[in-house]
Amino acid sequence: MTADSGSRTLRCALLSTVASGWFTDLLFASPRLKLFALPEDMLELGSAHNPYGLPVLERPDAILLTVTWYAWLEQQGEAVVDRVFARLRQASDAIVALEGLDMFRLRMSPRGIERVDLVLKAQGLYRDPELYNYEVGPSYPGVNWTRKLRRATVQYAREHLEKLRLSLPCFVGTDRAVRARVRRVKAALSPLQRAVRNFGDWVSDIETAVRGSLLTRPTRTVHCTVYLSHIQRLELLVALKRLGVSGLLGVSQVPPHIFGTEHLEDPLPEERLAAVRATIAAHGLSHRPLDRNRFKRTMLQHKAVIAPTGYGEITFRHAEAWAQGRALICQDLSHVETMLPFRDRGNVIFCKPDFSDIGELLRGVEEGTIDWQRIGRQGQQDWQGWIAQRDGLFERGLLRHIEEAMAISRAPDEPFLAEAVG
Repeated sequence: MTADSGSRTLRCALLSTVASGWFTDLLFASPRLKLFALPEDMLELGSAHNPYGLPVLERPDAILLTVTWYAWLEQQGEAVVDRVFARLRQASDAIVALEGLDMFRLRMSPRGIERVDLVLKAQGLYRDPELYNYEVGPSYPGVNWTRKLRRATVQYAREHLEKLRLSLPCFVGTDRAVRARVRRVKAALSPLQRAVRNFGDWVSDIETAVRGSLLTRPTRTVHCTVYLSHIQRLELLVALKRLGVSGLLGVSQVPPHIFGTEHLEDPLPEERLAAVRATIAAHGLSHRPLDRNRFKRTMLQHKAVIAPTGYGEITFRHAEAWAQGRALICQDLSHVETMLPFRDRGNVIFCKPDFSDIGELLRGVEEGTIDWQRIGRQGQQDWQGWIAQRDGLFERGLLRHIEEAMAISRAPDEPFLAEAVG
């Protein structure tokens, strides 16, 4: 790496199909990273693919492309992909793919990984790389997060998986300072709207901190209100209702895409959606959406917060529970490496992936055999200490990896020892 590596601004071109996506948005919150678009005529694709309205730069330090952009490119045919990547190689020192979807499993094709220098994997990395070659995780029906029962259609070789680098989890985006940075690039927001929302976040954080310090003991057991992104969320809520657990339980919205069914990532047929809505109504689980302030206030009334899987195993709810100092209960994540380590009975309470032990755990919370107060305090301390180093998180999770890719590209024939991520 160059002598000024770690201090100079990286000028990177971003290739994306839309101006949204939590991982792509987080790029704009990173220090010493300045984003650009490539000239429209450089790739001859008939579309600028500059949804963020970025300034144009012909020779960036590195090119960052999202997996959805690459999937779109693959649809244009192999000859087009070859031509475009030849031009990308001429335009930059390195090409880095951004795997910013919610789940731990990969979406980029093996051929796509071969074309890039590194792949930044948001959320977390499987400790056992062979899991990438099996149907595990929330996208599939059934509850199988780690068992090697059925091989996936797409298979990755060791040289593909060696290009993966651990990057940021989604819940970095719950931080008030990060949210303010990201809002600066949202063209749909006026300066006044940005100021109002930033002020609202500040007031919300102060209010919940004061309420949390004044509230001596929550009166209810568990908080679990959900957007129904996964069928397990409904199954969990029905089970909690049957157990008679005290707390705020409900479904705020039913989207057309619900993971964990035989329809995989396709929209559910209308008759299936109707059956889901009927189940929600039959168990009294309909709940109106709450604004951010009220949502955080309701968490404070509960001893524990359950963060069930949605479109991915890690959700914003994980950090929201930590921030409020409540005991976080989530499905076992010991099979993955994450930038903020999850420690069972330390900063989190792990349950089984199928929630079969949730009743026993909640009884422990209610009866005091599980020290929810200590776990909640530890989670809050870990979260606050971790996010306070936000610029360092972007260094470790983004910038160092981009610089590593640049070094690999400049010396392709030399062995390179990847720097471990702390």
